[in-house]
Amino acid sequence: MFEQVLEFFIAFLNDDQSLLLAIEDGNKDICIQQDKLVFSLNGLYLFLLNSQLISKQISFPEFKKMLYASRFNQELQAYNAVIEVYQSTSKVDTSLYCLSKRNNNIK
Repeated sequence: MFEQVLEFFIAFLNDDQSLLLAIEDGNKDICIQQDKLVFSLNGLYLFLLNSQLISKQISFPEFKKMLYASRFNQELQAYNAVIEVYQSTSKVDTSLYCLSKRNNNIK
């Protein structure tokens, strides 16, 4: 499952047009704001599930456990990208997260 989610993130970073259109047409718990992929954990889970990018056999608690035990930010470094908290509500399930490219303006 990690590989499928990583491939989804990479497709977003590579501006995959069919993926971008699907996100725009999807639920509001996953959207694009200022070139960032903004999502709640449940929104990401439902989008991947409905897009058949992850198995229906995987429950939301299993999905969350995989996310927190994974190495997404290490893998995304190769794409100059990072996943960060976008808006905290002090609760994991209701906070928003974002995938964005890092700013490389080094002075």
